[in-house]
Amino acid sequence: MKKIVLIGILLVIFSSFIRADAQDYNFIEFGFTSINTGREQTNFNGVDLRWRYSLGEAFYVGGDSFRADLNDSIEKKEINTIGLGYRFNISSRSSIFTKLDVVVVDPKGHNNHEHGVELSGGIRSNLTTRLELVAGIKHLETDSYKMTRFVAGAAYQVNKKYSVYSDVQAESDSTRFTIGARYSF
Repeated sequence: MKKIVLIGILLVIFSSFIRADAQDYNFIEFGFTSINTGREQTNFNGVDLRWRYSLGEAFYVGGDSFRADLNDSIEKKEINTIGLGYRFNISSRSSIFTKLDVVVVDPKGHNNHEHGVELSGGIRSNLTTRLELVAGIKHLETDSYKMTRFVAGAAYQVNKKYSVYSDVQAESDSTRFTIGARYSF
């Protein structure tokens, strides 16, 4: 009996892997984010807005807007991006992607806006019809501000239009956690 139940569970899991479709690049995400710097009194909390729009099978446009306050004080961090991306399906349920963005950064929150570029790349994979994983790297650079982040995240599709997601972005001196909702169109 245990073997039959185990085989049944494995078949359900296996069939979910086979039916998983490629990722959707038409979505808007809104989440709450927290940056932990590991130092007392220097943690940031805020919001993150991201969007992607497919321009066909290979190209897409997208943007990100991140705003956070330092422990509810007047000091803020802002990063806004918009750019063009390229994706390549490596299987029926996985794709690699890269994106080049123009960036406006206010690293200290004192209206000291700097312009730069961000290059990102990674892999997105649907493990099942409802679970998507992402892993990547992002490198942002302005005249006085450089940051390389490693990204890992997951999205769970509640239905065809709505998902919940969470991700972690780690760099040398801080870790950023985000949890939110995705609307696919």
